[in-house]
Amino acid sequence: MESTPEAMERIHATFRRVLSDGLRQDAVSGASGEQIAGLAAAQSVTNLPGALHQVYHLIGARSALWLAGSPFGTALDGRAAKSRALATLARLGDPFADASAMYVLVAYGERTFHVIDGPDLSTDDPPVWLISEDEAVIRGWDAVSEWFSAMAPDVGLYRERLHLMRQSGDPAPPWARHLTGA
Repeated sequence: MESTPEAMERIHATFRRVLSDGLRQDAVSGASGEQIAGLAAAQSVTNLPGALHQVYHLIGARSALWLAGSPFGTALDGRAAKSRALATLARLGDPFADASAMYVLVAYGERTFHVIDGPDLSTDDPPVWLISEDEAVIRGWDAVSEWFSAMAPDVGLYRERLHLMRQSGDPAPPWARHLTGA
């Protein structure tokens, strides 16, 4: 599915902002069309929203500090994540129009998931829901482009942490290699 110019611009503006804040461009890499099709197939969905295609084209193969510590894109075992999300949803109550057709964007351990409801997969920039075990199911973001912006790393905060670590004599952590001039 093609992304609307508005959604595409919001996503690219977020990406450009994070790069200009100091994330190294070579720290991230996009997924190919074939890889994106494989991500959809792993969760038994036939199409993905255009906005999500844009996100995957930018950071779907390697997301660096974006969603740090959580499998995303090609690193996510979509089949297993969807199974766990559906099991969690069964315990919490299901507000979705078609949960069996939902798509899991990211899984934080086995307890928290960001998902798109099945019928919304045919829209360009659909809402993203948060499923959190033992808590709730909520509509977390009104659009994939909004979610992408909310998940963007705070590069300034990473730089501040690195500065404090260096002042304390601590070695640079592995994530420091993702920052320009680090």
